[in-house]
Amino acid sequence: MKLIVLISGLLLLAGCIPERTKSKNNFHSEALETVTGLCKAREELSAEKMEKYIEDDFHTFNEDGSMRLYNREMAKSMCEWEKVMNARWTHEILGVNDSAVTVLLKEKNDYYTLLGLGGSIQVSEYTVVNGKVKYWKSKLFIMERGSQDEAFSGFRIWLLSQPDLNEPKLIRRDSSIIFSGDSAPRMLHWMKEWRKVVDANRAG
Repeated sequence: MKLIVLISGLLLLAGCIPERTKSKNNFHSEALETVTGLCKAREELSAEKMEKYIEDDFHTFNEDGSMRLYNREMAKSMCEWEKVMNARWTHEILGVNDSAVTVLLKEKNDYYTLLGLGGSIQVSEYTVVNGKVKYWKSKLFIMERGSQDEAFSGFRIWLLSQPDLNEPKLIRRDSSIIFSGDSAPRMLHWMKEWRKVVDANRAG
């Protein structure tokens, strides 16, 4: 027993035990630094900067447990859409568990405001491998007020009912709505018009 205590004391003096702790702390620090960089790039609405922090095979987990490869072109298109919608992102690190970093993300933009949703609240888990984010999993995604699906459906139905509607940059042939930098100005225009109608009906 005394021998074990003596060996432990010698290891402590030699710096072996602190070095083991230090390595673990460095691992945490690397994951935290990587995810923080990704979140800051997200706040800058820069898909190019975000790519510096993700693996080439960066995957997202779907609700059914399957994985999907990150779509870089779609991410760039959404960042351009968010710029027109005056998106403001904030993040808060909730915890680090080895290579997994859990983050609270909040977003405000004109799209959410005009839909009457306030903003989005998300909790996401990012897993870092070799200094880059390899996996992303959504733990929570809610609106401050109401349902995004219901609110957007109401806007879409109203939009498609407008007479002589001709918006090829905003509406596909199958009547689905396009989310891109090119579509955003037209979407914003029509959402403002829809908001006027909704507010008038409520006041009426």
